[in-house]
Amino acid sequence: MKRNKDLTSGSVFFGILTFALPIILTSVIQQLYNTADTIIVGQFGGDTALEREISIAAVGACGGIIALFINFFIGMSSGSGILVSHAVGAKNYDSLGNIIHTSIITAGVCGIFISAVGIIFARPLLIMVSTPDSVIEHAILYMRAFFLGVPAQFIFNYCAAILRSSGNSTTPLVILSISGISNVILNVITVAVFGMGALGVGIATAASNWISFIMVIVYMARSSGLCKFSLKELRVNFDTLKKILGFGIPTGISSSMFSIGNVVVQSAFNSLGSTVYMSGSSVADNVIIYSALTGNGIVQAAQIFVGQNLGAGRMDRIKSGVKHGLLLSLGAIAITVSIVLIFQNPIFELFAPGNYDVIEFAKTKTLIILPMYIFGITNEFFAACMSGMGDTKTPMTVSIICVCGIRIVWIYTVFAMFRNPYVLFAVYGISWLISSIGQFIFYVRTRRKVEQSLLKNNALV
Repeated sequence: MKRNKDLTSGSVFFGILTFALPIILTSVIQQLYNTADTIIVGQFGGDTALEREISIAAVGACGGIIALFINFFIGMSSGSGILVSHAVGAKNYDSLGNIIHTSIITAGVCGIFISAVGIIFARPLLIMVSTPDSVIEHAILYMRAFFLGVPAQFIFNYCAAILRSSGNSTTPLVILSISGISNVILNVITVAVFGMGALGVGIATAASNWISFIMVIVYMARSSGLCKFSLKELRVNFDTLKKILGFGIPTGISSSMFSIGNVVVQSAFNSLGSTVYMSGSSVADNVIIYSALTGNGIVQAAQIFVGQNLGAGRMDRIKSGVKHGLLLSLGAIAITVSIVLIFQNPIFELFAPGNYDVIEFAKTKTLIILPMYIFGITNEFFAACMSGMGDTKTPMTVSIICVCGIRIVWIYTVFAMFRNPYVLFAVYGISWLISSIGQFIFYVRTRRKVEQSLLKNNALV
């Protein structure tokens, strides 16, 4: 069966849709790691409702910090993905070997470094975000266990980005399906059987990341397709590394800007000193994220579509892909938001059975933030399209100013005057709206520049 999909020909709408579906499922399964963590500690993380509430809060307290580190380097993996999509679109397959092997070494080195930072500085990082004393010891254990799996997670995500950009979005889905099932089983064993609480779910997540790493490396080593990995060829090509970093660092910074803003918001939440707010917020985030991932799967597919067609010089398909991709991503958000709102009661009961204070707070946060995510996905979509066309610095700049900047200013001005969790919720929609307008304006500018460049190159030919 042919796994690598050529997005430079055929139906634009169904090409993006069919390519996006495995990406969406892959992201959902990967997120199930965190959801399974929260559900299992909510069900079995203590003998009393308060103990379980503290366990949920401990896992949630680490979320912003983990995302800050992870999102930067996962964002960097897009540098490899952009290079691969351009090469595949231009049928320049000879360069793929350098991209693959340089990317894997880069991911491994970065993963080891971040793992060490997370393990060594777990306590000061959690103190920095105002984690309450009742939660911090549990959170430290979870965070240190989680970071043991970071090198494997980085390498898997780089490899997954490479496979998707070559047109293979199915293999990462299969691998994560298997490791996701392993994660759930290990969660049950460590938490329900051995009573390890937050530490147990951290161990289970780390182990599952290593399982996915082993599987993707074995697959690529045995592959005879475009993305062949060979231990003998594992070396850094510095010209390729420069290109990967040139595309990847701005995207990584852009991703981390969201995370920095979220860490500041989470710190403000933690400063309110309520485990109900912390655990309820964590539960809500575990529900909201699925709507975001569904839309983001379309966004990733659109970026790869744009990248391949840029390599092929098909501006007509790029324009059509942007229109269809935006409609698909907005439609995906609308569908998932509707599902969450319809089935919210049984969904939230899974996380905190019998704890009605936590459930009600989680439902309130979800009802406020979910509808506003239409602006969030629009922001991500136009940023991704610019990245697919090779412009990663502009989306980074817009994110720094319009997302991170606005959220930080909001915390130290509006929230400082009105210390209420609902004031924090409002900043998500405001920052997304302003950022989406900025990304669209600069997308139009970038598209015109790329179109002029393609016309000039065609004229020379």
